[in-house]
Amino acid sequence: MDWVINRPSLHSQQQIIKPVWTHLEQNNTKSNAQHREARKKRSLKRENQELFIRDPFQFARQLFQHSKSGTLTVDREELETHLKKTYSDPTLEIPLKEITGLVWPVAPGIKFDSKPPSLQEVIAVVNKARAKSAPGPNVALSTVQKMPEHSQDATQNTTK
Repeated sequence: MDWVINRPSLHSQQQIIKPVWTHLEQNNTKSNAQHREARKKRSLKRENQELFIRDPFQFARQLFQHSKSGTLTVDREELETHLKKTYSDPTLEIPLKEITGLVWPVAPGIKFDSKPPSLQEVIAVVNKARAKSAPGPNVALSTVQKMPEHSQDATQNTTK
């Protein structure tokens, strides 16, 4: 008990209150520990969420990646023979047999042009892209939509 009362008349009251006080102290200690654990879990959860949002693929990789620890206790010759047996291909130098039923594609009729685009090609692509953002498929229809009373004059002027 942290508090002490010096009056003799309250000594009997202290004896009555002492078990209740110790019980409350124990409950308070347990409650504080539970709150501390809950705070740790919340902060860990928040950190994991931030890591996941920042880079989900790296977060998933870390979940399934085992920690690399320990020392290698095998001699070099045994390790090399194991690696050679595991990762080498003894049939590598043997040529493959002819596989029947394979269909070879025909050679292309036109050779691929690997030159950079010419100025005329660039202009054509740019004009086509600009025309796509126009209100209609061509000038005549957009003119008809804007001024229906002058539609015949507009279509005659654009077709000339």
